[in-house]
Amino acid sequence: MAGTALLYAAAGFIFESVSLGCRLLGYSAPAMHRTPLFARSLGEFWARRWNIAVSAWLHTHVFRPAGGRGYARAGILCAFAASGVFHAWPMFAALGVAASVSTMAFFLIQGVFVLIEGWLSIHTWPVALARAWTIGIILGFSPLFIDPGLRAFGL
Repeated sequence: MAGTALLYAAAGFIFESVSLGCRLLGYSAPAMHRTPLFARSLGEFWARRWNIAVSAWLHTHVFRPAGGRGYARAGILCAFAASGVFHAWPMFAALGVAASVSTMAFFLIQGVFVLIEGWLSIHTWPVALARAWTIGIILGFSPLFIDPGLRAFGL
């Protein structure tokens, strides 16, 4: 779990540092995240709060084409599968099949839990419980994604 916290903190630090550097040079940098800890569901976290640029791209180029005409569930799973492939490929190149499969599993599991949220009506839950659900699912499965990345850097 310490590795998970370290990687998320490092990612946040890097994104904020780049944004600050852009502002100091007179450029406006788009926000990468929108207070992800305030997400009340995994769907909200992934679609509107975490890595906004990639989320918008996946929505336009994967979710809408695959999820059109009443197939939103298929669109959700396809978007998470595409994200998984984008993340798993570098793991495969750096560490092999096991790391790639682990990384891909993280994203597919997230997609399945986004679908489960609809059946659980998480949007009706008390805010604290919904946030605990969201953070718990993300952190609970993060070792599938984080551990291969840490191994890539010898940690």
